Amino acid sequence: KLIELFDKTDVELNILRFPLVYGPSINNNLNLLRTAIKFNIFPKILEINNKKQLIHIDDVVQSIYLAIRSNNFQETVLYITDQNIYSINKIQKIFRELEGNKVPAIPLPLIIFKLMARVNSHFDLYFKKIFEDDYHSDDISIFSRDYKPKTLKNIDETNI
Repeated sequence: KLIELFDKTDVELNILRFPLVYGPSINNNLNLLRTAIKFNIFPKILEINNKKQLIHIDDVVQSIYLAIRSNNFQETVLYITDQNIYSINKIQKIFRELEGNKVPAIPLPLIIFKLMARVNSHFDLYFKKIFEDDYHSDDISIFSRDYKPKTLKNIDETNI
């Protein structure tokens, strides 16, 4: 409805959509996962081919700035990411490297996570956040060619 409303005016509408935002001091499920890995309480997960997209807070700010300065987008809705696709295994590996922790030797089978999710609604929510896809194939880069978005390995850095 919002798009239809703006179609009747001379005002250009751009909707910026972002996936999970990461960066220093951002408290979200990604931070919770990192904390669990930091204290070695998150188990090794067998290879799961899920897809997740993320974006660093600095790149959110940069994309908003670029969207305000530019008015030549062909799309009304822009889904902006750090242009990487992560799996839970890749995220876990990055966090273990950042925290200097080794992956536990014995993996926890996926069935255990599923059983815990059935028993407790909180585990069900975490299960979905960890194992389900959060991926949009139509992500758009509004960054210039010489701008390189941060990656999850840069989670502790900021220019803000």
